[in-house]
Amino acid sequence: MKPSEYFRGRARAKTGPALLASMARYAIIVYAVFAALTQLGIAVQLTANTFLILLGALALAALAFGLGGREVARDVLQRAYNRSDEVTGGGGNRPAARRRHLFPTGCHQVGIN
Repeated sequence: MKPSEYFRGRARAKTGPALLASMARYAIIVYAVFAALTQLGIAVQLTANTFLILLGALALAALAFGLGGREVARDVLQRAYNRSDEVTGGGGNRPAARRRHLFPTGCHQVGIN
């Protein structure tokens, strides 16, 4: 079994809360290892730099995920907003063309591509 197949299977097996719990567990373990190495005085400068690099990589990954999923998030929020209008009767007798939209202009019209 290839390592990529192993990790793909592990990621597919855990979803939602189980995945978040697993990620939090490993993040705490990694942080504890870095803290222990620093306290023991083992390559203090190297461990500090490595920890900062990992933290920066995590921030960049979150930023890339957020920017890449912008349109998907817009669609999900729009559907949830429309669904709440249907449940609460927020549409009333107004025609569909006059109903409120969460994002009336769209990203392309305000200069966000």
